[in-house]
Amino acid sequence: MRKITHLITLSSAFLFLFMMQQCKNKSKAQTAPASAAAQQATPQKQQQGTIPLKQEKQQPKAAAAQHLGTKEIPGDIRAKCPDFKMVTRADASPEGVIFKAYQAVLQNDLDTFISCFEPHRNPTEIERYYWKNVKKYIGKYTKSPKDASYGVCRKQDLGNGLIKIFVVSKDPRKSHPPIILKQIKGQWRITFFTP
Repeated sequence: MRKITHLITLSSAFLFLFMMQQCKNKSKAQTAPASAAAQQATPQKQQQGTIPLKQEKQQPKAAAAQHLGTKEIPGDIRAKCPDFKMVTRADASPEGVIFKAYQAVLQNDLDTFISCFEPHRNPTEIERYYWKNVKKYIGKYTKSPKDASYGVCRKQDLGNGLIKIFVVSKDPRKSHPPIILKQIKGQWRITFFTP
């Protein structure tokens, strides 16, 4: 009697599993034509100019990173950076001093990097707080590992000989970091630096 009860229980369990599998197969068969129709409709929408949301979000970010350093200004940078311009050389301007600092980092020249800061700043602190981090993240701001060209997003005159420059970040998840420069005896020097 015990064996018969055990067999009936096993038979019921197998029958239940079989029926569940049949239900799953039926629901897949019913949704398959609907998903096939949706897949066929997607290319038609794309041909009409509609881009899926995921692609729409990724394209401007990639364009910003790709075009940094060219004369083309991507739409997302143009919208967020009213003063966008490329800085391609060191000179006496505030932008040129930042270029000189970035170039010093790419050339692993700590002394030149320190010379871009205010003269009263402690060189040990500059090395400790800025040098190590900027070496790690320099690729987010410069055109390439050998070219210190970078983009200016925005420039703000703070008065009293201070200028704040927001450098374009190629990392779409990050904001454009500010660098503040001060004019000291006719020369621009960095007072605040975001590595």
